[in-house]
Amino acid sequence: MPGTKRERVRGSRRPARDGSARDIGEWARVVGEGRVTMSRVLVVDDDPAIREMLEDVLSEEGYDVSTARDGVEALEVLERGGDYLVLLDLMMPRLDGRGVIRTLEQRPEMRRASRVVVMSAAERLFAFSATMQSNIVAEQIAKPFELDILFEVVSRLAPPAA
Repeated sequence: MPGTKRERVRGSRRPARDGSARDIGEWARVVGEGRVTMSRVLVVDDDPAIREMLEDVLSEEGYDVSTARDGVEALEVLERGGDYLVLLDLMMPRLDGRGVIRTLEQRPEMRRASRVVVMSAAERLFAFSATMQSNIVAEQIAKPFELDILFEVVSRLAPPAA
């Protein structure tokens, strides 16, 4: 359906170095003697279309992707441990993105293991930037976004694999 969130965030696919649509090797971390381990991403968004689309495209790129519908579910995933790049929506029910960030700032063991990319409408990001200073927010992406921009951010910030 034209104009849906899923359509607006699709964007174009960038060509890989070998000419294919994707190059998983570009996104992987090589650990030890030839063992390839993928980075982990946690997608936190109350919109199921965005969650599913990001899970699909990032999984295709070789990432180990987990999802959460809100901040409460996100913290449950993060409490289990491991390094994550967290793609975090600001506006969600139960516990919003600001609440997740505040909790992570208060929990050093979780803060060290996570990098956060805040995703929201441009006007919300402006208000967020003006009112909330946080060292754990590595990047902000305005919705709707192009996948090329998201891929560039994810590839730059993806944490080392566990």
